[in-house]
Amino acid sequence: VPDIFKGVDSVLQTHSKLRDELVHVTTTLPPLQWSAAVAKTFVEMGPYIKMCSPYINDFDQRMTLVDTLSRDPSVQKIFQDAQKKHNLDLCAHLILPIQRVPRLEMLLRSLIDHTSVESPEYQRLQNALDVVASVAKYCNDKKRDSDSRIQRRSIAIRVQNIPESLDMINSPHRFLFEGVLRMFSAETKMLTSLTCFLFDDMLLWADVNWLDVMTYRGHLPFVKGTMFVEPELSEDQKWTLPESMHHFVPLGFVLDDGLVHSIVFAQTIEQKWEWIAKFQKLHE
Repeated sequence: VPDIFKGVDSVLQTHSKLRDELVHVTTTLPPLQWSAAVAKTFVEMGPYIKMCSPYINDFDQRMTLVDTLSRDPSVQKIFQDAQKKHNLDLCAHLILPIQRVPRLEMLLRSLIDHTSVESPEYQRLQNALDVVASVAKYCNDKKRDSDSRIQRRSIAIRVQNIPESLDMINSPHRFLFEGVLRMFSAETKMLTSLTCFLFDDMLLWADVNWLDVMTYRGHLPFVKGTMFVEPELSEDQKWTLPESMHHFVPLGFVLDDGLVHSIVFAQTIEQKWEWIAKFQKLHE
């Protein structure tokens, strides 16, 4: 149970402080001063709201833990009794802090929409919105980083013999996509079906044996912005394929890292364009 509510105290303290400040503004100041005071409050509270990001980072793990505990009949009864008492299930309670920052952003946007551009409060509210929007982006980035760490750890467990030099656990590799590709070997003139993992700095692939065990077979490192995709095979590239593989050509595309041209094939046309979109996103 302590793991489920880890970090909740700091979230509660921060948002309780924010609530008290806003109540103070609306109960002690005349309405004409509210906008300026609200803007000032958000600017001052911005760094404290950002400190709630660890709770956001661990949210998926909390949900997994709740799901696991819910399978225990005794724990399930505790959860059900609490839901009857508070009229809200545990998962709904736990997600409230996640929803808080976007709602604060919506509040400020609404205030700006109802404030004249010529008003001196307009720029103050805009500054407050910039602070809260940056906090929202910071929390989203931290959540994305946390998700990527979980994915890297999962891949390190699932795939055997990954070189230690790749340091899947502590490295900054950001996981993007997983799927099956068939890679063409110019040397053997054969296609090999491989499970591929796309990161923002490499493509890693593994084969799967009849026991469903994945083993590392290689990776293609690249610097962001240097991996280019050719959506169609050139005539010369087509001629490197054995005639028996020509029916795969519509499914093929070429990965170009500036040094090597790798011919790969997706399983379907839809998956081909999904892979291409993921690679092209690396340039954004």
